[in-house]
Amino acid sequence: MPAPDYVLKLRKKIGNDPLWVPGVRGVVVDDAGRVLLARRADNRQWALISGMLDPGEQPASGLVREIFEETAVVAEPERVVSVGAVGRSCPFRTLTATRPA
Repeated sequence: MPAPDYVLKLRKKIGNDPLWVPGVRGVVVDDAGRVLLARRADNRQWALISGMLDPGEQPASGLVREIFEETAVVAEPERVVSVGAVGRSCPFRTLTATRPA
């Protein structure tokens, strides 16, 4: 998916400086225990479903939206495993567990 319009507008103003944008990543598991992966648009590698949150969007609902946008799978949040910042210099990772509806 392309960057949201609000991010593109910010980029026009600040250029390529670091931009703090909240994001989500989730593990989607079906009843057989299979994990849903998608190919990333930037490097074509397989990865967990992830994306940027819209302004004011909650992580669980944002992840459900991203899962549907990227895979057409309808998921239901089961639990949040951790919340944190992601970046080269940040030790935290964001991971939200979900199970398909």
